Amino acid sequence: MLKGLKISLLGLMLVLGVLDFAVAKAALFSEEMVGRVDVRSWISDSFKESPDGRRYAYVIQVGKQNQQAVVVDGKHAKTYDAIAAHTPLFSPDSKHVVYLARSKNKWHVVLDGEEGKAYDGMAGPVFSPDSKRLAYKAKRGDKAVVVVNGKEGPPFGSLGEREHALVFSPDSKRLAYMVREGSEQYVAVDGVKGDAHEMVGAGTLLFSPDSRHYAYRAYGDGNEFAVLDGKPQRAYRGIGSIVPVFSPDSQRLAYVAESDDQQFLVINGAEGKRYDDIISVTPQFSNDGLHIAFSARAKFANKELSDSREFVVVDGREGKLYTSIKTFNPVFSPDGQHVAYVAELDGKQFLVVDDKEQERYDDLGAYAPFFSPDSKQVAYRASIGEQLFVVMNGEEHSRYEAIGRGNPLFSPDSNHIAYRAMRDSKHFVVFDRREGKSYDLVLPEIRFNSTSLMSYLAIKDNKIYRVKAGW
Repeated sequence: MLKGLKISLLGLMLVLGVLDFAVAKAALFSEEMVGRVDVRSWISDSFKESPDGRRYAYVIQVGKQNQQAVVVDGKHAKTYDAIAAHTPLFSPDSKHVVYLARSKNKWHVVLDGEEGKAYDGMAGPVFSPDSKRLAYKAKRGDKAVVVVNGKEGPPFGSLGEREHALVFSPDSKRLAYMVREGSEQYVAVDGVKGDAHEMVGAGTLLFSPDSRHYAYRAYGDGNEFAVLDGKPQRAYRGIGSIVPVFSPDSQRLAYVAESDDQQFLVINGAEGKRYDDIISVTPQFSNDGLHIAFSARAKFANKELSDSREFVVVDGREGKLYTSIKTFNPVFSPDGQHVAYVAELDGKQFLVVDDKEQERYDDLGAYAPFFSPDSKQVAYRASIGEQLFVVMNGEEHSRYEAIGRGNPLFSPDSNHIAYRAMRDSKHFVVFDRREGKSYDLVLPEIRFNSTSLMSYLAIKDNKIYRVKAGW
């Protein structure tokens, strides 16, 4: 009864727009120039900000030979023939920066400006969560090795493609990766190679939150199956449907499986109800691990429908049928008491919170919605025609030409909201519905440093600024 009351109250407040957002005094802005950038020579997609927001790095083109160099905190590093895509990278603690560089057909890892050993090819790199270990793939001749903190592991025939990532456990103590020897593939954990498979699913290798278990998808004899701690689970005939996910308490392993042209959820080996299709790549657990949700599709779901319809399933209970479910996965509130997703019906899209439909718009996108940390508020992006805007607690904010991905963002105490926006080709951050100063570009990472302070990097007239807003 209590849970039902929570749901109905939240839905009612969202519909009526009476969940009033705490509006504090206007934000006070300050900016500090921290460097310069020549936008004619930089590779904008390479720009990276450290997790703490205090450092930055990016790649520039150098000279007529189109050589490249990395700029770290405004300092131009050594010039190379090429810098690998997706680098540079900062460590989680923001103290280290790494990238891969090519010179005279040899590749080097460059960590904090120090050039490592030369190899014929390299891929990665990846820091451990505690920032104390750096791992990457390296190739010399016909052999490949994983290098951790400069020490080479055992040689293998191949370490797979870029999609076969090196994966550290959450506690940083374990490392897993895919190995190829001839026509067979393996998963190596802590340097020990497991059983052979015809193929290991790229992007499916993961550790449990407590770091004690690992899982991945594998193929063999025309079947696919999950592998848990090196032990193959039941095999199915599906192709690419199994992507394992652990519950937050690490006690359950869940994935979507396929058999007889139908798909179903498997949790710790137990099969759930079968559907024509499960849209979610992985099921979604609530933070407390007590609830699980996914999106599914049914063909000819009832006599009045002539085509397929989609719906969300929460703890086995099927929701209303819609033309489509637009979000990648249903989203649980941080406290696990509410679930939201974007649905489409009659050509319009709208947010559904605890089975209650909100205002209909032309488009909401696949990135919505965002719950506040206290789970009492929800915000999302919406559009009418070419105009985009944020909707919070049912109330529309000002309209813009663009709203940044991954936005809006709530403060840790849930009292403030911020997001990137653009108008007349100028970029700025909106704080509690008030627009900040305009720049040529606001970098993607805006962050709350505390309940009363946020910061971000911005560029104007080739100058890089660190902008702070406080209350």
